[in-house]
Amino acid sequence: MHKRRFNLPPLDLIQGFEAAARNLSFTKAAEELFTTTSGFASLWLIPRLRGFTALQPEVDVRISATYKTINLERSLVDVAVRYCAPEEAPEGATRLFGEELFPVCSPTLLDGSPRPLRRLKDLEHHVLLHMDGAFGFLDWGTWLAAQGCPDLKPAASLRFDGYERMIGAALSGQGVGMGIGRLVSGLMEEGRLAAPFSKSLVGQRAYYVIRSTLTGTRPHVQAFVYWLDGEAKAVVLGQGRLNSPPPAATSAAARPRARSAR
Repeated sequence: MHKRRFNLPPLDLIQGFEAAARNLSFTKAAEELFTTTSGFASLWLIPRLRGFTALQPEVDVRISATYKTINLERSLVDVAVRYCAPEEAPEGATRLFGEELFPVCSPTLLDGSPRPLRRLKDLEHHVLLHMDGAFGFLDWGTWLAAQGCPDLKPAASLRFDGYERMIGAALSGQGVGMGIGRLVSGLMEEGRLAAPFSKSLVGQRAYYVIRSTLTGTRPHVQAFVYWLDGEAKAVVLGQGRLNSPPPAATSAAARPRARSAR
């Protein structure tokens, strides 16, 4: 049987995130997002998907975009990854990771002339990058107030309607954006982004995995949830990627597909 490979839409069109592995999907609702569906997808999940497909090559994986609020059971969605406050997480949800927030910028701004970025006060000479609809510490006003600099006025401001676009502007040296630690960690490890200050804050929201009550116990669903949880824990513990699936994933790999991904 021919094995279908996953197809990725243009990343600049991703407004939300949905991934399907043999009808396995990950979605976020607009009211739960403001940042990250697309940021979570393009910055955290997509760079890691190769690890899952290597473990489960027989599982079809689909990446698409949506801001719709969906009912998992009615929409035949097996798994959802949602960004929300703990009290908003559905019963039985698995927490992947929270949000550590700190400014990030291109390394060229740190020592660039004529205005190197070394202290919070130096932000007065730089452009601050904002997200439309940002809240809490992702909002620069709130973050600066928490640092004791509520009246700081930047040289200019730029606003974006998506987290990955805001981070893209930071990568190109256009200004300083607010980084969500787990989403920008890969770019920082590569030396493409830098944190100019040692100060960070922990936000109240986190990323949660929920499963359909109808299909959440199926082997391929369990395998993906196990893989997601392992990827999140690997970052926390500073470990490498998981290189062996759980028993449920092994049995799933041997099962013939009952239907192809839509």
